[in-house]
Amino acid sequence: MRQIFLFLLLTIALTANAQRHHLVFESSFEDPTLSEWSGIVRCLPDRVSTSTTIKKTGQRSARFYSLLSDTSACNELRSQLILNDTNAINYERWYGFSFYLGSDYPTNYDGVENFLEFFRTDTVEAYYPLGLSYYGYADGVSVLWPSGNYISATRILQTQPPASNYTIFIDPLKTVASQQWVDIVMKIKWSNDTTGRVRVWVNDVLAFGFNGVTNYGPNNLRIGIDKWDWRLGWYVSSTSERELYIDEFRIGDSLATYNDVRPGASIPLPIHWLIFTATKKTTSVKLYWEAEFGANFEKFIVEKNVGNGWKQIGTVFSNPLNEYSFIDKNPASLNLYRIRALNLGENDSYSDTRVVRFSEIAPLKVSVYNMIGQLVKTGVMQSDNMNSFMKSLNLISGVYIVRYEDGQSEKVFVGN
Repeated sequence: MRQIFLFLLLTIALTANAQRHHLVFESSFEDPTLSEWSGIVRCLPDRVSTSTTIKKTGQRSARFYSLLSDTSACNELRSQLILNDTNAINYERWYGFSFYLGSDYPTNYDGVENFLEFFRTDTVEAYYPLGLSYYGYADGVSVLWPSGNYISATRILQTQPPASNYTIFIDPLKTVASQQWVDIVMKIKWSNDTTGRVRVWVNDVLAFGFNGVTNYGPNNLRIGIDKWDWRLGWYVSSTSERELYIDEFRIGDSLATYNDVRPGASIPLPIHWLIFTATKKTTSVKLYWEAEFGANFEKFIVEKNVGNGWKQIGTVFSNPLNEYSFIDKNPASLNLYRIRALNLGENDSYSDTRVVRFSEIAPLKVSVYNMIGQLVKTGVMQSDNMNSFMKSLNLISGVYIVRYEDGQSEKVFVGN
């Protein structure tokens, strides 16, 4: 099994053949000259070509090949296709493609290499704002800030404001096997303010989300092999050969949808709950949530349970930012909240449950389970402070399911 890392370098359709909309670029690599691309970087002619033997759809895919011995043939040691994009600063794009790792990719750490890079060619920035890279090791999702702070794997949404000149290493793709096609969809709002967004789906599963400054909009991207530890002479790698294939590469504008760029046939996109919080105010409760979902979801139903079953207390319609809030102006002493996403013609989707208490009378009995369903602890919540309660149980770091007396439950992360 292989590991792929998404890392950000920040400086401050009904069938596969159905018509896709709002595309600004599309390449199925059927033209062996690759003339639709703006340029090619390679040491030798066969280092970037098309393949008729390994392909996702159609007759051809793009083939990228590199050897450690190529260092004597050229200075760049890159095997990449280049595409020029808009010179705009703040804009939104959808990206979709499939990649296939050859058998020469090892399972152990083998240095660093990029297979997707974004650049701003009219600046003097030393790093590109975002890229996809292969590292070959680690297990699960991790985020490493330059200060050395480790962000837990369960925090899929990262909202910490960026400092200047820092690097974020993220592993959202988890374990990826070689010699099989892996589908990637990315939705990116390039922005030099906090409205920036990054979402990455891997094989139709939302793997990573980031809200915040994404610095500038790149006007140039590159796909292929950039084995830069070879190029820089580090020789960390224990291997000397790389072979990568990419197919169905698409870019959509701000009006595009997931299925416009998704490799293969279009599918209903399930909802992904990113954040759901319930905050107690003086005489009210503020609910806030963020979610990514397909076009079938039109609105959210806010539900509350005060001991007599779930009741609807409000409706919130979907919006392009996918950020929502609702104020409950009439809370009881004990309130359980959940959000129901209303899906037209399909099954509805529910968020986890949140609890807010306005009374210290009648403590709340809870049971805590691990992610495989084993009972770990039982206890009594004396307040609505879930973090303090979970800390008092002396649990090891991880994700737990907290089940309340009435059978409702929610997922809770416990950190160090």
